[in-house]
Amino acid sequence: MFRKRLTMRFIFILTSLLLASLNVFSQMGVSFGYNASGETTGSTIDGLYAGLFYDLKFSRKIYLQPHLLFTMSGSKFKEDENKVIQHANYMEFPIPLSLRFPINEKDHFVLNLGPYIAYGVGGKTEKQDSNYNVLQSFQTFNILRRFDSGIYTSIAYANKNNSNYFFISYKHGLMNTNRLPNIIENGHNWSIRIGFNISFNILDGMN
Repeated sequence: MFRKRLTMRFIFILTSLLLASLNVFSQMGVSFGYNASGETTGSTIDGLYAGLFYDLKFSRKIYLQPHLLFTMSGSKFKEDENKVIQHANYMEFPIPLSLRFPINEKDHFVLNLGPYIAYGVGGKTEKQDSNYNVLQSFQTFNILRRFDSGIYTSIAYANKNNSNYFFISYKHGLMNTNRLPNIIENGHNWSIRIGFNISFNILDGMN
């Protein structure tokens, strides 16, 4: 119940901010790149992510930059002599405060920090032996909780008046992802990303 209330408050705040953006500069674009992810009880797995971002300008140096992303995440584990490969796909919604520090007239150093929420939409887990034979296969969210939330941060270089971004980001989940009662150790999602934001410049004339 508490998680549902927290999520509804989060959505309400975001909706209010987006409605407020009608009176300030804003722009939308695509976000995509490489995603290295894992769980605190496992090791890293490679993936990709893609989606949309929205730039909401409050002042020359202060923005809000929510994203809506599809992310290919997961983790790897050792279980006796076998290997467990866990793929977990999420719809993810970071909403960081974005601080812009001018380098020159058009280029900026960017620092982002804020919360994110995510919801698991699919993925498969496989248990393999040392010869890569599949011993067992099942849906990942049979053993993981679908809802996740945590902290998102990134640093970026933005050029052409904040139209294009190259950035490195890190997110760390605050929710225990394990849903099985026999798993005592808590697991938390994390990921490191290298990617690009490219603006559509749909409201560039307002900049």
